[in-house]
Amino acid sequence: MPRLQSVSVRGLFGYVDHTVELSVHSPTVITGPNGTGKTHVLRLIDATLNGDVLHLLQVSFREVELVFEDRVIRVQRSLLDSGVQQATVGGQLAPAEQAALKLEVLKDRHPEVSVETNSAECERARGETRETPSWIVQSVSGRYIDTRTGRQVPNRFAERNFSLNAHNGALRESARGREFLDLLDETRSVFIDTKRLDSEVRGAGRPSGTRTGDRAASESEARIMGYIRRIRNEIAAARNDSLDRSQFADLRFADRALQAARSTIRVDDLKAKYAHVIDLYEEMARNGLAPDETPAPLPIKPNPTEKRILALLLDAWSDRLEPLAPINKKLSDLRSILDSKLAGSGKRTSVRRGGTLGIESVAGHRVPVAQLSSGEQHLVAIFSQLLFATSTDSLILIDEPEISMHMSWQHAFLEDVERVAFVSDLQVILATHSTGIVNGR
Repeated sequence: MPRLQSVSVRGLFGYVDHTVELSVHSPTVITGPNGTGKTHVLRLIDATLNGDVLHLLQVSFREVELVFEDRVIRVQRSLLDSGVQQATVGGQLAPAEQAALKLEVLKDRHPEVSVETNSAECERARGETRETPSWIVQSVSGRYIDTRTGRQVPNRFAERNFSLNAHNGALRESARGREFLDLLDETRSVFIDTKRLDSEVRGAGRPSGTRTGDRAASESEARIMGYIRRIRNEIAAARNDSLDRSQFADLRFADRALQAARSTIRVDDLKAKYAHVIDLYEEMARNGLAPDETPAPLPIKPNPTEKRILALLLDAWSDRLEPLAPINKKLSDLRSILDSKLAGSGKRTSVRRGGTLGIESVAGHRVPVAQLSSGEQHLVAIFSQLLFATSTDSLILIDEPEISMHMSWQHAFLEDVERVAFVSDLQVILATHSTGIVNGR
């Protein structure tokens, strides 16, 4: 995905202009007093890149311009003179704010595609949608989760079957609108709203007799369990790739054995390769990824035949472990980040044999997600999502990550995010009040 180089929001709230130059390779931190529009800037970036015209119509601004390496995406908002009336808080009738949008993708300063829509078209499209089932909830990244199974529901499936595309339904009605949305598919953004871990998910009904706090807690747990299942699924996929490699290697074993029989193997090279495979095996074993059997021990003084056989076996082991290396790196980083924070409360991560990430006490007792503090839940949700539920090369927008986070965790947050962004090739923008997170940066 092309990297976002700058964002400009003009006329925010009718009087504020912001232009932010963005870092391409390290997190960009937006900070400032309350009311200056930090969260609005993040949400406007996300709404623009997702074609969320409902949000763009509801927020007061004049223009949003996102400058990428190869294109510019621009949204212009204007008010329409409307006689539609709405009730105000005081009970008095006042004209409802009806707005129009012009959305453009420009290359070399020339429009590649341009489309217009307005409040009336969006309301009509919105009226054609059905009510979202109460068991379909939205994660902090905007992804949908089936709370009955804890599994993630693909966005396109959810939108098609549950009419959840009301936010850009008006654009889908025209060929130019669909062309605009197709161009947006090249730019992926994920908005992480940490406040939503402490509140009910929008669109989710509350069963009668259920307290709001209980419902919020169960939905938070469901979202986190959804991320944990995603980790397990990625582990299963990596294991299948490893098995395919093994089967392919078995088919070629005769050719490889004959080639090895004619090779000259140096003992030092063999020892170095053996040490590398053992280190990799032990690291993967800690993450529940290593095969059941271990490599045969290396003889002290192998003869030429033994050297050739061992070299062949070590090559096969390396091939078998290679598909597991990316998931192992992600798991190691996730567990390292979480363990450094959980240790203070006597907890640590574990990976069970089936590939499920868990939390346990130092005594080895399992700790359910529901029994984690809100700050611990935030950590598990944010970093498991960034590593396992976010597409590589995405733009990540994080709003107020300091919520429920201990001060020492805040000081380490940017470093942790930078580490994760490097692994998954992410561009990160975050808005914060925390001087601990800003920390001189």
